[in-house]
Amino acid sequence: MLKIMFNGKSASCKKDLLFISPAMPSLTGSGSAMRAGCLLESLADLFNIFLLVIPIYDGPIPVPCPMTECCVQVATILDDPDDDSKRSNKDRKLLEEAHRFIAAVDVDVVHVFRMIMSPVIDGWLRKSAEHRPLCILDMDEIDSRANLRIAELYAAGQDRANASRHETRAAQFAAQERDYLHLFDMVYIANGPEHRELVRRYRCSQVEVVPNVIRIPATAGPKEKEKGKDDVFNLLFVGTMDYYPNQDAVMFFCKDVLPILRERSHLPFRVNIVGAAPGPEVVALSDDPDICVTGRVGDLGPYYRSADLVIAPIRAGGGTRIKILEAFSYQRPVVSTSIGAEGLCVTHDQELLLADTAAEFAAGCLRLMEDRERCAVLVRNALAWVRENHTVSNVKGALDRALSTLMDTPQPGMEMTEDQLLPESQGVPYAAPEHFGGGEPVAAW
Repeated sequence: MLKIMFNGKSASCKKDLLFISPAMPSLTGSGSAMRAGCLLESLADLFNIFLLVIPIYDGPIPVPCPMTECCVQVATILDDPDDDSKRSNKDRKLLEEAHRFIAAVDVDVVHVFRMIMSPVIDGWLRKSAEHRPLCILDMDEIDSRANLRIAELYAAGQDRANASRHETRAAQFAAQERDYLHLFDMVYIANGPEHRELVRRYRCSQVEVVPNVIRIPATAGPKEKEKGKDDVFNLLFVGTMDYYPNQDAVMFFCKDVLPILRERSHLPFRVNIVGAAPGPEVVALSDDPDICVTGRVGDLGPYYRSADLVIAPIRAGGGTRIKILEAFSYQRPVVSTSIGAEGLCVTHDQELLLADTAAEFAAGCLRLMEDRERCAVLVRNALAWVRENHTVSNVKGALDRALSTLMDTPQPGMEMTEDQLLPESQGVPYAAPEHFGGGEPVAAW
C-alpha cells in the first residue's frame, strides 16, 4: 500500500536521485537508520531526493523532520492492514507496488540502501547503462558474511534451529550478492576490511569505502570527577535488542564477565542496558539489583553522559559499530571485543581496550574503573580519531570521489563472469532473504 508522506519542490539546478531504503532514514536510532540518514543528508546537497521506504527492518514510523527537509518527496510502501494472506504473498504485493512506483518516476540516479532492496530495481539493472539511471548500491556490510557469523554464534549456544536459519540466509544473501553486485555502476561499503573481502570474493572493481558518521554532541565532555569509594561506577551497553548479536553480548557480559567484576572490583557499579525490544531473557537480567534494562529510550544523551565506561562485548555481526563511534563522540572510554571494533581502524590501548575472553574483558573493565588517567588518554585519542575519520566531511569526500567519476562518464557496471567467481559463491540457487518479521522465504524478493 503506497503512501505519499511528503511532497516538496525540486531545484532545477540539481539532478534527481531516488533513494530506496528498508528502514526510515534518521539521524538517531538504529545503526542502519543512522547510516541511511547521514548518506541521504549528504546526497541532498547534490541531488533532489525522492525517498522510497519499504520498512522491512522496522515498523512504519513517522518521517523525522530533518529527513523531510532533505527530500522532494517521501513515500512508503506498507502492508495492507486488511490483508491476512501469507507473508510471502504480502511481500510479493509490496514488490509489485514498488515496481509500479519506480515505473512512474524519472530520475538520473538510483541509490539502493542495503543488498536486500536490490530486486526492487531489477528491471533497471537488467538494462544497458545508456537506457537506465546510474545505479548505486550501499551494502553497508556484507550480509552473507554477517549472517554466517550469527549462525556460528547460535551454533556455539547449541541453538541448531536458528543456526540453520541463518546459514540458509547467508547462502541466500551470497546468491543475491553474486546475482546483483556486477550489475551496479558503483557499490559502497562501510569499511576497508569488508571492501577487500568484497573485491576478493566477487572480483568487484567499482567499490568505494563510505564510512559511517557520528556528530560530536554539543553537550559531550569527559568526566572529570574522580570516583569516591562509595560512588557507583556506571557501565553502559547500547544496542537494539532484537538483533541477536546484541542479545548475546549482554548475556555474555552479565553471565560470564560480571561475576569476575564482582569478585575483584573495589567500587560499587551498575550496568545499564539500553535499547529497544529486549526479549524475556534480557529483561530478566534486571532482577539483579546491579543491572538496569531500560528498553527503548527517546534520548541516549543522558545515559552516555552518566556512563563511566561503555562496553561492546559483541561476538558476531558485520559493518562498523556506530555505537562505538557514538561512545567516542560522547568522550567515554570503551572496552570492546575485536569483532565489536572490527571495521574501525583503532588500536588496542590507544583509542580503546580490546578484549575477547571473559577474563580479558573483566580485566579491561577493572583497569579503567581504577585508572582514570588512562581513561582520559583513551578518550582524547578516540575523539581525535573520530574527528579525523568519521565526520560528515569524510562521507561527503567519499561520495564526491565516487559520484564525480560516475556523473562525468556513466559506467557500464562491474564485469564479473562465472569463471571469475570464487567457489564459495557458486552453486547456490537464488532465493532472497525472508522479510524480517515474517517467517517464510520470500519468493518475490
